[in-house]
Amino acid sequence: MRNVLWLQATDAEHTRVSGVAVEDPVWSHIEMCIERAFEFGGQVLLYAGIRRDDDKLQLGTFLGMESHPGACRLIYTPEKFPGEKTKRREWWESGESPFRGTTNFNDHEWDDRTVCRDVFVVIKMFRDFFDHGDLTEVGLSQTRSVWDRKPR
Repeated sequence: MRNVLWLQATDAEHTRVSGVAVEDPVWSHIEMCIERAFEFGGQVLLYAGIRRDDDKLQLGTFLGMESHPGACRLIYTPEKFPGEKTKRREWWESGESPFRGTTNFNDHEWDDRTVCRDVFVVIKMFRDFFDHGDLTEVGLSQTRSVWDRKPR
């Protein structure tokens, strides 16, 4: 068995949708996919997994980006978790800014503080995951359980 990273990405440039799935991608390719999805809208998923001896791929923890042009939501799902209610986590802007409304993503209204409008924040989170095969405390500290939202 060996550890692998698995990248799945799509973007919607004009009316064309393009996608890619790559095992053990290089960082420059991941960064390009993030930038394209952020600019045109799309999705980027980076999984940590293992390639088993029988050549089957087993995917686990992942960091995902769902994007509209110029804005995105970041979701982190660890493989191991202390309890069901803390499994799935989402990015929140830092600080204690007050609730300022919602933003629609995929026909769902999300707290605007969970919508990232800075591609460099996204790149930094994905780089942390890429370098370590998971988020470190630095990246994890920017997320909250979906069951532990900030007050409105």
